[in-house]
Amino acid sequence: MSNFLDQASLLYEFFSDICPSYLQNVVPDGSKYPYLTYTLDNLAWDNSSLIQVKIYDQSQSVKSILTLAQKLSDKIGEGIKIEKNGTYI
Repeated sequence: MSNFLDQASLLYEFFSDICPSYLQNVVPDGSKYPYLTYTLDNLAWDNSSLIQVKIYDQSQSVKSILTLAQKLSDKIGEGIKIEKNGTYI
């Protein structure tokens, strides 16, 4: 199994494909909306793990939030395994 930093990098790439993404509580000052935050625990990925994602947006409508949520849902589907260079989540 690969190391935790490789897995964290892979997860970052996965979420950043949807929109700018940051670890929860590590959002840089001046980040532009919309963006996602997600949790990351040092758990064995071969066991079921819960990763929470929050969507932040400043729009007055929920349409952009729902659009991002739909993109995320479409990408995850019923559940997926992501692999890159021997790293998997």
